[in-house]
Amino acid sequence: MSRFALLALVLAVPAAADPAWLHLSIHERGRRGAHVRVNVPVAAVVRGVRLVPEHRSRGCRIDLGKRGLTAYDLDAIWYELRNRPEQTIVTRDTGELELTAVRIGQSVELRVNDEREGTSLRTRVPARVLEALVSGGAGRLDLVAAVGALALAGEGEIALVADDGARVRIWIDGVPGQMEE
Repeated sequence: MSRFALLALVLAVPAAADPAWLHLSIHERGRRGAHVRVNVPVAAVVRGVRLVPEHRSRGCRIDLGKRGLTAYDLDAIWYELRNRPEQTIVTRDTGELELTAVRIGQSVELRVNDEREGTSLRTRVPARVLEALVSGGAGRLDLVAAVGALALAGEGEIALVADDGARVRIWIDGVPGQMEE
């Protein structure tokens, strides 16, 4: 069986025991801006990410246009924030990007500025998801742990990303097929 057929089978099986749904909404600005909405059972996301071979997550980075954040960048930010009081601001210059992070309650707000490209991005994620994501060590993003933390996060907003050209929102609730207004 091909990997794609196996992935389709895993994602197609409904999660009757777990009514939580992960929603993704993308709104691009402009006349030709796309509007995409995806609704998937959280259990299917957890099962699907387990199919990603572990070696694929080494040396990963989170792409932000032409530049990106590495696992090392995110790990350094979390290392600085995890034992600091709320509202502590941590800044890291990666050479490509300026990353600023602040812990707000149980969330971490990340602000990324790319002066060469003239772009900026803001996102807020649960602290436990960021901690799980960087738990792989040695420059590895642990996607399975991060998705597991998402599944445990319960209902609510997981991430809100806004930049000059688009707005992306990810949230979990118990309503299948819910559409964002």
